[in-house]
Amino acid sequence: MDAASAVSIILLAGGRASRLPGKLSLRFHDEPLLVHVFGHLTRGRHRPCIISVRSELPAELRAVLPVPMIHDRYEDCGPLGGLLSAAAAVKTPLFFAAAGDLPFVGAPFIDRLEQYYEELSKSSNPAPVAVIPRRGDGRTEPLAALYETAAFVEGATAAIARGDKRVTAALAGRPVAHFELSSEAERELTNINTAEDWQRLQA
Repeated sequence: MDAASAVSIILLAGGRASRLPGKLSLRFHDEPLLVHVFGHLTRGRHRPCIISVRSELPAELRAVLPVPMIHDRYEDCGPLGGLLSAAAAVKTPLFFAAAGDLPFVGAPFIDRLEQYYEELSKSSNPAPVAVIPRRGDGRTEPLAALYETAAFVEGATAAIARGDKRVTAALAGRPVAHFELSSEAERELTNINTAEDWQRLQA
């Protein structure tokens, strides 16, 4: 890990993918989708990365992803449980949460969120504990967002204890900033959920 890095990446690879089984192993640009996403997020930077998994990844993925893999310790808590399990191992003050099926989001996107967070931390009182991208129609993207590690761990632990499994439940009662997405940035956050999504991506 680069000691100067303020942001780690938590790459979520523990989803059930019931609508497109095995999607993280599908070939995109001649490599498995998860490997492509990992490379896109880390290329040219020294940000540490942790992969959150529900069960062991296929051998072909483990062989080319030389980073820690943390197993989800929370039964049936969805992405919140996976993020919390991995965030407990994060050593940096911030982490970027990334779904494993986002083929176009890359390191420069994290740069923009980090820069926005730093600007707000200097000018806002209280400073935000998260920067969540927001689309033009008002929808937010908590699985392509920047979080303060300690605040998230505390908030997510409390959310799970009270039975609230939404990722945003970890931020209840805390100041959150929204990063307004341009139409181009919205396309960066295209994700792959279904066979139809995969076909469009290939086209």
